[in-house]
Amino acid sequence: MNHLAPALFLGLIGALFIWVAARFHYFRVKTLPLEPKEINYPLLGILGYLLLFFIVAPYSIRLLGRHLQNFSEHSPALLMTLLQVISLCWVIAYLFVFSLLQSRKTLHSIWMHPMRTRLSCAIEDFGLGVLTWLIAFPVVGAVSQVMEFLTVALSGRPLVDQLAVRYLKMAKESPPLFAIALFAILIAAPVIEEFVFRGILFSYFRKKFSMVKSAVFSAIIFSLFHFSPEQGASNVSLLCSLFSLALFLGFLYERQRSLIAPIALHMTFNSISVIRILLISN
Repeated sequence: MNHLAPALFLGLIGALFIWVAARFHYFRVKTLPLEPKEINYPLLGILGYLLLFFIVAPYSIRLLGRHLQNFSEHSPALLMTLLQVISLCWVIAYLFVFSLLQSRKTLHSIWMHPMRTRLSCAIEDFGLGVLTWLIAFPVVGAVSQVMEFLTVALSGRPLVDQLAVRYLKMAKESPPLFAIALFAILIAAPVIEEFVFRGILFSYFRKKFSMVKSAVFSAIIFSLFHFSPEQGASNVSLLCSLFSLALFLGFLYERQRSLIAPIALHMTFNSISVIRILLISN
């Protein structure tokens, strides 16, 4: 019952906000010609990103030497920060090379539709992404609460914090590590993940499927990307809530034909989540 009451409340708030948004034509996609993005090697971009994040970056830690590993074992926050920095360096370098394989026209169309390359459009996209948080948060929260209730009821085990949450709680004791954690969570992750999962993956699916199918398929892969064996049954709630968030991210990308909108929503969602985590931990 501790989860069902908040789930019901958030669900009602989410339904109300969705109704209001629909009245103001929020769910009406812009009438722009669909710009087919001729992305070179799209699957290589996705698979290479996953390979770097899950295999290359962790293995790089092992190559740094036993002494550094022993030192890091006494400071889990330092080890996680080191892994975060190495992962970001690998991913940024890889995506830079991947971008060089694309034409300038393709890169521009990934980030923003050619008919909307104006500052006013960028401001509109960012503002809409922030405002969409009002709709997305209650829905994602309701899904999370329901799945947490079902997970605890069926498994009989208490939930554990998401890996990123534990990292943030540990890193806050050290200002330098905390600054790196905030940069990774609030800026780097939203930009990189939206470029990969909406800019590349969603666009790849969009050439073959409808908007709904593309949003669903990319949302499934996006949520599975955040799976962590250490979290056990807690993955169920996490993946379901991220799946529902990813549907909003995919819709925003289709609606605005711009990565700025989903990046803004992603940043806002992470920022509010960080504030909530810090307030609760304090």
